[in-house]
Amino acid sequence: MLDLTPSANAIPYAAVIAAVVTGGFTLLQLVISKENKVSELQQGELDGLRADLSKYIAATSFLAQLNARDDTTGAGYVELARLAFGEAATAQACLLMRLGAIPDDAPSTALATAIHGVRDLLAAKEYDDATTKAFELIGQAQPVLDAHAKRIARGQPFFLFTRGLFLGVFLLSLGFLLLAGLAWLTQ
Repeated sequence: MLDLTPSANAIPYAAVIAAVVTGGFTLLQLVISKENKVSELQQGELDGLRADLSKYIAATSFLAQLNARDDTTGAGYVELARLAFGEAATAQACLLMRLGAIPDDAPSTALATAIHGVRDLLAAKEYDDATTKAFELIGQAQPVLDAHAKRIARGQPFFLFTRGLFLGVFLLSLGFLLLAGLAWLTQ
């Protein structure tokens, strides 16, 4: 008859292996939770960049349409122009702050320069040119948006390292369990 009781020497090893596997699962769960939060934050930043760009282009376009009117002296015009300038200035500030948070790279620097160019055209009251340049921002923003989206999809380097480390430790633990089981069965 086969004796299936483990030897006294195998019990500490089994406990250590079980603790390592349990700790690995806990660490992996914490890292995944943190990665999800970071991804949500980055996705919010990307969505905010898109929304601010849309607001900026819309406000600039509205200013051009407003100034194409015959009556640019009435109280209604002044109020609408003030609101549109305020919206454009707010969106511009948000865009520049968001671009400032992105590490220095050529696309984000070029986009920030283009935004300053639109601002200068607005200040010079060249509304049609400002609108044209504002719509060109969509094409200039695409590389920045694409790079940001790829960074979100790729994940954080620490997460990738931890996931690989966990897989290695898990497979190593399974190997030890297999070897311990074989050693126990061959006694």
